[in-house]
Amino acid sequence: MKYPQNKISAAILSGGKSLRLRGKQKALLNIRGETIIEKQIDVLSCLFDEIFVVSNNLSLPISYKVVKDIYNSSGPLAGIHSALTHSKADAVFVLSCDMPFISAEFISELILEYINCSCDAIVPEHKKGIEPLHAIYSQSIKEKAKNVLQSDDKRIRNIYHGMNVLFYKIRDVYSAEKIFFNINSPEDLKKANNIDKPDKQ
Repeated sequence: MKYPQNKISAAILSGGKSLRLRGKQKALLNIRGETIIEKQIDVLSCLFDEIFVVSNNLSLPISYKVVKDIYNSSGPLAGIHSALTHSKADAVFVLSCDMPFISAEFISELILEYINCSCDAIVPEHKKGIEPLHAIYSQSIKEKAKNVLQSDDKRIRNIYHGMNVLFYKIRDVYSAEKIFFNINSPEDLKKANNIDKPDKQ
C-alpha cells in the first residue's frame, strides 16, 4: 500500500563523515551485490510516492532528488530538519542510510500507528533504546528542530521536549536487532554481508 504524497513522504539521510569506514559513503556500501541505498529504495518505493535523499554530496549516483542540509555540520538533527523543509508532505519517514535490512511490514505498522495517534512524532523503541533515525516526524516539529539547531546542544532528543512524541515499542514478531542493524565499521559491513546468507551445501 502506498501512502498519498501529501500525507507522508520518505527521506534517506546520507550524511556523516564515516571516519571508521575511511570516509566511504555508507549509502553506497555493497551488501551482496546491492548498495544499501538501493536496498532501502526497493522497500520504500512500495510505500511512498515521494522519496528523496538528504546529503551534502549532490553527485550520489541515484535517480532520486538529493537535497542539502540547511544547517551544515550540525549532525543528524540537521538532516531531519532539512527533510521536513524540503518535503511536500504533512510528515516524513526519516531513515538513516546505514540500515540495510529495513522492513516494509514494520514501516507500514509504524505509519498506521502514526496516523491513528495524532502525535508530532513516532519513534520506535526496543530493549536497546530508541531509533530516532527510523522514525516519523510531523511538520509540527520543524520549528522546534530549528530552535535546537540554533542552540549549543543539537542532540535529536532535545526536539522531543514539550512535543507529543509516541515511543512505539516494537513487537516481538519483528527482529529489532536486524531491522535497526546499522553499519559503522568494516566489521559491521562484514557481518551485514553474512546476515541471511544461505549456508553452503
